Amino acid sequence: MAPYTPYGPYQFASGKHKGQYLETLMFQNYGFVDWYLKKLNREISTNGSKNRLHLHLEWLITQGETRIPSMLCPVCGLKPIAQFSVIGDPRIGLSMSTGYAACQCDTECKRHIASMCCGKMPTWKPAKFSSIITFGYKADQDRFTQLLREIYGLTERINAQRAYDFFRY
Repeated sequence: MAPYTPYGPYQFASGKHKGQYLETLMFQNYGFVDWYLKKLNREISTNGSKNRLHLHLEWLITQGETRIPSMLCPVCGLKPIAQFSVIGDPRIGLSMSTGYAACQCDTECKRHIASMCCGKMPTWKPAKFSSIITFGYKADQDRFTQLLREIYGLTERINAQRAYDFFRY
């Protein structure tokens, strides 16, 4: 079977998300996109085949995990950002920013960032879409999504075509 190649953004024709596009939902409600793919994967055992939605979801999630940020590590300036430091208590508020991000190189960049965290040990989150759902509060998920947009240079308003183009190229 040939690999799936989408020909444009996927728009829901019915249901709660009718009229919305999967590509923009990656930025607005990644938890739903992840849940829906898992639901379809569970259902595949009963019907045995994947429809276009299922194939598109798999493609989209994979693209979200394999994108390479355009923003470079603020410490060494040599490699793309690969992880964010997160400090704080989720009940009170978490602190995260592109200024406290690091590349995937040796631990030197991470050590430098940790030294700026006022004695608190940061938690490191990969700069990937799947990290969004590791946050329990919607505000933290939205903040992390904003960080992803920043490191990928997506400063303009995200519409379906712009989001699709981002994931496609």
